[in-house]
Amino acid sequence: YWRDWSSDVCSSDLVYALFQDSEGTLWVGTLGGGLNRYNNGVFEAFTTKNGLSSDNIRTLLQDRDGALLIGTGGGGLCRLKDAAFVSYSTRNGLSHDFVHSVREDNDGSVWIATSKGANHLTHGVFSTTYTSQNGLPSDGTLSLLQDRSGGLWFGTSGGLGYWKNGKFTTFTTKNALTNDGVQVLLQD
Repeated sequence: YWRDWSSDVCSSDLVYALFQDSEGTLWVGTLGGGLNRYNNGVFEAFTTKNGLSSDNIRTLLQDRDGALLIGTGGGGLCRLKDAAFVSYSTRNGLSHDFVHSVREDNDGSVWIATSKGANHLTHGVFSTTYTSQNGLPSDGTLSLLQDRSGGLWFGTSGGLGYWKNGKFTTFTTKNALTNDGVQVLLQD
């Protein structure tokens, strides 16, 4: 059986990510304690012993196929589907193994924000990487959003980048941002 242990307590007090999936299960990403699934009053922990690439979980997202996407601090991206982990790291083309944010695109592909740029994962292959050399305000990409019009927003440690029609527009404290560190993006 693939789980590490079951308990009435989470594997770590250092919770960094929370996510409720489409079935109502609560997933808890911890720093040092791996991934916890909370269901029916019981926590189940999944760690590197079970195939998770890192026990430091930074972000969680369920994709349209029902898989749980797990961004880690140092182990890249993991995909959990049908009790099996698949890992994506710098060995597969990810620009950095520290993942800050993961978002699904309108077409079902996945964007991964890392400490060295934003990566586009399409059908299991990294097709594009955006960095400051391509127009991002900073390589330290912290958050991602695809808006309703299809434009991509990149929150970075150096400002906000907007990608549409093949070009970047940058927003920083020089043109109205109160801080260049953009950690969360949400369209209302």
